[in-house]
Amino acid sequence: MAVCKPIFIKGKFWGYATALYKEKRLFKQTFNRLDKLGYNYRLSKTFITGGGYQPLSSNLPAKSQSEITFRLGGCSWKMEAARKDAGQMPQEVKSGIFSGIFTVVINAILAALLLNYLERGRRLAKAVDTDYLTSVMSRQAFDRDISKYLDKHKGEPSVGALIDSDDLKYINDLYGHDAGDAVLKTFAKVLEDNFGQLGKVCRNGGDEFAVFLKRTTLTEGRAIFKKLFRQKLTFSYQGKDYPYTISLGFAVYPDQGASREELLNKADTALYAVKMTGKGTMTAYHPDMVKEGRAQLGFNLRDLAVNLPGAFFIYRADDRKILFANRELLRITECYSMEVFIEFIGRKVKGLIAPEDYAEAVESCDQQVGDSDDAVAHMDYHVITKETHKRIYVHTVAHMAKNPYFGEIYYVILSPKPEQK
Repeated sequence: MAVCKPIFIKGKFWGYATALYKEKRLFKQTFNRLDKLGYNYRLSKTFITGGGYQPLSSNLPAKSQSEITFRLGGCSWKMEAARKDAGQMPQEVKSGIFSGIFTVVINAILAALLLNYLERGRRLAKAVDTDYLTSVMSRQAFDRDISKYLDKHKGEPSVGALIDSDDLKYINDLYGHDAGDAVLKTFAKVLEDNFGQLGKVCRNGGDEFAVFLKRTTLTEGRAIFKKLFRQKLTFSYQGKDYPYTISLGFAVYPDQGASREELLNKADTALYAVKMTGKGTMTAYHPDMVKEGRAQLGFNLRDLAVNLPGAFFIYRADDRKILFANRELLRITECYSMEVFIEFIGRKVKGLIAPEDYAEAVESCDQQVGDSDDAVAHMDYHVITKETHKRIYVHTVAHMAKNPYFGEIYYVILSPKPEQK
């Protein structure tokens, strides 16, 4: 910076006195103070010859926050300043915000983990309480809910029932387990539709279901169950509908069972009374019923087939295919196993009856049965043995009946008789 001053001696102009200053040195103290106070600065000035402000010294990278102008030496000066942390957040604020965000994030994570834990617990509880195949209640959930209900409604009439879908093993053997599963799923839906609003339904295991009807007397329960038996029960498999039947036993609380366990045990006794005397029906528990145990039912077909003192077989009417033969018939025909018997006769009635008697036997059977839905035919003919090729003369009684899975089938009993002279 140059400073010029005219000099006069005894009133006469003598000349100019000129002084030169470094502007940085001139303002150094000011710059140092600004720096210590945390400010950046910019010093600018104009020139005598004109023009705008030109920076002389600056460490200000951006716009100023404040400025001051003044005149000095015929020029305009401008000092601008701004805090060094201008546009930046103070560390205390930064720390507070970070701490707040960290807390929010941690809480969000904990909340998500808790919700996930609760959801997994809910799904697990639902899985435990639901039968995986039929989607009705599991027996565990059924027992828990019924026990709670009876504790709250002591002495209030209720009905417990056990229900079997008949011949499920037969369906599994005939069509496969997918068909058996279709029966269980279909029947579970039927039970839910009929009893879901009246009480509880569960799958007890295998082909057995349990039903509990709230605020229901024995008479009311019987009427409700009769409506179920009036329905036509079918299941669909591979695009075709098949009929099936059910058996049901029931008992009433508190008269016949003072607890859930006792109530369902009496219903179980009633169910197996139905099974012992036939299928496809229902009955209420009666004190005269004696439950000998489930294993007792195993003899129904197997023991009869093995121990009945007489030969019999079952065949389908439309193609005369033999579906079953008992041990006594295998003995008479000199076959030591069912496989050998089937191989010997070709699984057809025609292979069992002597060729010379076959046409007459079939014609006689058809004439006696006619168009009847439930008829019996009596015939005499010869059967052939496998090993010795004997012809054994037998008297047969054939009973025709309709089966929901095979259509018209014949149950045939054979008894050897003396050869006619």
